[in-house]
Amino acid sequence: MFNYLLSHHATGEHYRCYGLTIFSIRLHFCARCLGIYLGILGGYITFEPTSKLTCIARLILGPLILTAFDWLYCKAVSSKGNNLLRTLSGLGIGLSFVWAWLFSTTNNNWYFLALLYLIYTIVFLVLLKGVLKNEQSN
Repeated sequence: MFNYLLSHHATGEHYRCYGLTIFSIRLHFCARCLGIYLGILGGYITFEPTSKLTCIARLILGPLILTAFDWLYCKAVSSKGNNLLRTLSGLGIGLSFVWAWLFSTTNNNWYFLALLYLIYTIVFLVLLKGVLKNEQSN
């Protein structure tokens, strides 16, 4: 049970994790989730109020480019992907969530935050639909 808190991957997917042995106990840390946690921490450290255009570029283009590069690498080079790319895409996602939250709360732009999360939700649902459709065809 404790292992599941660190990594949500089944044993057959531990290649998506970083492994660490502590006192002869093998722990697995999900690479992308680790990046998200680091991104959340880094977002609080690096946030500075900016213009809306700069904020939109950081919040949408940064994570989108990192995640797209990770996805393309998985499709074109290695079907198992790369943990460093997973961690970097997670870092972008974590940063964007914290920056969106802080930008919206410091500038009282709640509509901006709601719109951004709506966009992320739509993209997630479209991707999830593709994954589920792909699994059903296999």
